[in-house]
Amino acid sequence: MIRTFTDQLRQWAEADDLQHVTPQQQALTERYVLPCLDEIDRLMNRYRDQVDLRLADHARPRPGRKPYPEGYCKEITQQMMADLQKDFAHPQVDCIAKLAEFIRQGGVFKRIWGDLRGCYFQNAIQVGSLYLDVANDTVDITKPRVEILSLADSGFKMIHDISHFVKVATAYWGGQFFPNTVLPMLAPVLPILHVKKSGIVRLEADTRAVFARNILQKSRTANAYVKNCIREEKVMPPTMAAQWLDQLSTLTGSALLKERCVHLDKRLLVRAFKRAGKPNAFYQTPEAVNEIIAGMNAVHANANTAITQY
Repeated sequence: MIRTFTDQLRQWAEADDLQHVTPQQQALTERYVLPCLDEIDRLMNRYRDQVDLRLADHARPRPGRKPYPEGYCKEITQQMMADLQKDFAHPQVDCIAKLAEFIRQGGVFKRIWGDLRGCYFQNAIQVGSLYLDVANDTVDITKPRVEILSLADSGFKMIHDISHFVKVATAYWGGQFFPNTVLPMLAPVLPILHVKKSGIVRLEADTRAVFARNILQKSRTANAYVKNCIREEKVMPPTMAAQWLDQLSTLTGSALLKERCVHLDKRLLVRAFKRAGKPNAFYQTPEAVNEIIAGMNAVHANANTAITQY
């Protein structure tokens, strides 16, 4: 039960976590799932047929997004999970009945999200000791739509800190990534500036789990990422920062947007992260998160012109 904002953050942080494969999970997988693996593969493809009919009809092309199914791994996986959960209640085929019994006996059947082989982010389903990817074609459409592997052989890893997130994002999305030294008061919660291939700059907050975990840890992973980038002199060049801030020149409102730095100002960053690290810190309140989200949306609404990258 969610009683506090901290409970909500924990739920966000843990919702897509990979569960440890215990001897019990391995035994349940071997008893209920492995004997009908080929049947499960065929059935998942039939479910995808239905999901594709529904999602492809609504997935209208829009700027910055590729045609369906590329980039739709989350939507496909969520819809597949919803359809399967509905059918588990009243199984019509033997394969679904076995999966339903697997779950009743304590088998893990949940959506997971993380780093797949260091190359991209992927949504998938954990089935006991197995990795079930029902959206395997959303990065490379020539691949089979469904892939089933042991978790040990899948190359799937959880993402627990900002630096790991940025490493995968760089490989997957491309563009340039910098620590948020330009709007330092936002850095404890929004520590990443992503200069997309198009030249548009975004305060990166693509995954709720990683950033909820960062807030729960009093912004320690954000602080470590920002400090490491500064130490390695990987900050946004002043020429780029000036172009981006020029797009925000008419933006007023949140006090969190008041401090704007073309050049690195360590003093302001130290102040922000010190504030984030205190017990019952402002950044760990729903009011702060709402203000930060509103500030991020305002920045994105105003800064929608490509900058010149150097």
